[in-house]
Amino acid sequence: MQARALTRIALLALITILLIASAAGASVISYTLIGVDSAGDPVSVRADFSVVAGVLSVDITNQVVDPKNTGQNVNALAFTLSTNQSTAPNPLTSVATFARTVGPTGSFSDVANAPTGWTLQQNFNDGLGLGFRLCVLCAGGAGPDTIIGNLAGGGTYASADSSIKGSSNNPFLASVVHYTITGIPGLTSDAYVDSAFLSFGTTDRTTLQTHCVERLDVSCQPERHRAPEPSSLLLVGAGLLGLAGFSLRKRLNTK
Repeated sequence: MQARALTRIALLALITILLIASAAGASVISYTLIGVDSAGDPVSVRADFSVVAGVLSVDITNQVVDPKNTGQNVNALAFTLSTNQSTAPNPLTSVATFARTVGPTGSFSDVANAPTGWTLQQNFNDGLGLGFRLCVLCAGGAGPDTIIGNLAGGGTYASADSSIKGSSNNPFLASVVHYTITGIPGLTSDAYVDSAFLSFGTTDRTTLQTHCVERLDVSCQPERHRAPEPSSLLLVGAGLLGLAGFSLRKRLNTK
């Protein structure tokens, strides 16, 4: 009975591993930038990148709580790929969790699943090589949809100044903003983003490397996470199944 139960567990584990293996092998990397803007106000942004089946996905989240002004808003993200691609023939697909309009008192209204107005620049040189830039205030972008931070504890933008409250900079993008880039020639799941630089405020800036390193207290610090390769998962599954078979044979021999 015990051997039979172990065999069942091993089989279930192997099936699960096979299902996971179909999506494994993708590189996932997160860049978290924490510092201050030129006015001394805090900046905190997370950019998550993943490559699956030749599709590059990017999620940008402005993590600042109760921002004071638009200098803390994200307006562009430049990045390079480890495999050096810098062109993508297909149009950028992007959507924001919310398009947020902040009123004169700091209260707001949201439109869910809103278009972003952002565009993708190709063959962009950020100082470390050719790559891409996602931007909204650049040529081709339909501003002013910069990415704003989180609400204050009372559910409003209590500390915001007139650059946010009831300003012409509305609407803003809020929560997670998702971008999908397809058609990058030769892109595989082994590729990953090896540098990323952000810019902030309501002025487009193309010297992102200088902007990120010199205007913030710290430079962008990446944290790379790689999902297990399918071959590794299959080896684990085979090992579990082999242990179950060995246990069953041993039990039968003792009988």
